[in-house]
Amino acid sequence: MWLIDFLFHRKKNALQSTQSYERYLEDVGARVRKYQLIAESEELQVFLKLKAEVEKEEFQQKKKIYTQTQYKDSDEGKKMARVASLNRKLSVIFYRYLEGKNPKNEAKLQQWAQKPTISEYLKLKEETSTPEFVKWNAFWKDKNRWLHTKEGEKEQEFIKESKQPNIHFFFDKKNENLHKLVDYQPVFDDDFTWKTLDESQWQAGFIYPGKEFVRHHTYTHEQQAYAEGLNTTTQDSWLTIKTHKESKNMLAWDEKNGFIKKDFEYTSDVINNAETFHIKQGIVQVKAYVTGKINHCICLKDKNKLPILVLMGVDKKGVFVGLQDNNGLRKARLSQEVNPNKPFIYTIVWKEKELSWYVNNMLVHQLFTDLPTDELFMQLYSFIPAEIPAGEGSLKVDWVRCYAKK
Repeated sequence: MWLIDFLFHRKKNALQSTQSYERYLEDVGARVRKYQLIAESEELQVFLKLKAEVEKEEFQQKKKIYTQTQYKDSDEGKKMARVASLNRKLSVIFYRYLEGKNPKNEAKLQQWAQKPTISEYLKLKEETSTPEFVKWNAFWKDKNRWLHTKEGEKEQEFIKESKQPNIHFFFDKKNENLHKLVDYQPVFDDDFTWKTLDESQWQAGFIYPGKEFVRHHTYTHEQQAYAEGLNTTTQDSWLTIKTHKESKNMLAWDEKNGFIKKDFEYTSDVINNAETFHIKQGIVQVKAYVTGKINHCICLKDKNKLPILVLMGVDKKGVFVGLQDNNGLRKARLSQEVNPNKPFIYTIVWKEKELSWYVNNMLVHQLFTDLPTDELFMQLYSFIPAEIPAGEGSLKVDWVRCYAKK
């Protein structure tokens, strides 16, 4: 579910505008590319090594001791407290008096030094006067003692490096799922900057299992011939498949009689990318709209007649999406909010046990059973079925993006 929420930036019952959603997709794409560059950088590798050191149990245990131990509970603190306590005892006070009064009191001092309290006092006095004790006593008295340790300095370096722009970006909570998107790689991408089909990743006509099958044909129950690529153009990075009034004689498939020659008064086009692209599970997105009152389809299919994954279908009733297979057409008719004459981003998220269709950020259809199991390619076409008045129109596509797991 992370992928759905992240990619589609869902707002319950709210269809995001195409412009806004496209900006969001561009932002996600830029963030993924940045994340991947950082993931491969030496800067991150150095930081990860530092991170591993400060997160070691031994490191953290030492930090706990140094930061949570109070001075009075340290060995040095306890000894200094004992010295202070002994200094208040009468016997020690008297000993110190004798010690400072007259050197001739040496014998008496030695006698007093045998007493347990004085013996302890003298031992502690000597111990607490050594440079080593003085150093550690000062250390434990310092409330910021951790910062002056080798480990504390390393932790400070870690904190400083974690605030560097690239490192901060890599570990930012809002980017925590980017590493999963990095696992998806582009497998097909077209912004339609080419001029002719021969320069492109597309070809005109239908695709069937064998070369002996006729690629360029139409159907007797439709009112248009196909122009074998002549009605497919690009301009300003938009693909247009144009259906217009034009006489053409073409082979047409008839359910009873097979192929027959037939005259048509309109021409359109059908193109596919079967020679350059196949996908089995992944993400497929197109930005498209149509003009006129004819039928259009952007789909995924294989060389057989079925299955057909309809990414965007347009007929006289509006826009629909769905899966056509041996079970029929399992489709969802979209609301009037999805106007076919305005650009929208249509998406299929194809998983092993789930098919999900989106328009911009909104989930519009899902299927969970009898899903396609073979690799599919894309097919785009416009047509005029027999049951509607003949007319002109266009299928316009701004871009196509397809992603599959690495």
